[in-house]
Amino acid sequence: MSDGADVLDMSVVDVLMRIKKQGFFPHLVNVFTEDSQRLINLIGTSIDETNGRGLEESSHALKSASASIGAHLVAELAFELEKLGESGTTEGAAEIVPNLVGRLEAAIVELARLAAEKEAASN
Repeated sequence: MSDGADVLDMSVVDVLMRIKKQGFFPHLVNVFTEDSQRLINLIGTSIDETNGRGLEESSHALKSASASIGAHLVAELAFELEKLGESGTTEGAAEIVPNLVGRLEAAIVELARLAAEKEAASN
């Protein structure tokens, strides 16, 4: 079984998991999962509409959320998309999205596993 180190920055995740408020980490994972899916959709829409500003904004939000929860590989690709959008283009963005989605899915799976373990340990 994975320890998360390949898809997550465990130094960030460990800090979040140490927060003692009951249900905090699982709730955080759920919010991240919902928000990141919404942002992926916005990224796709921005690319389809060749909307550089929209790409920049949605990628920035995904980058920030991902970095905050320890999904550093997602944050790296979101940053690449953000920079494309900042330069006023969406050219090349569609080629990055499948890798971004794959990294995001891997991070969500690992975060959900950790959240379930934390919940089981606190019961």
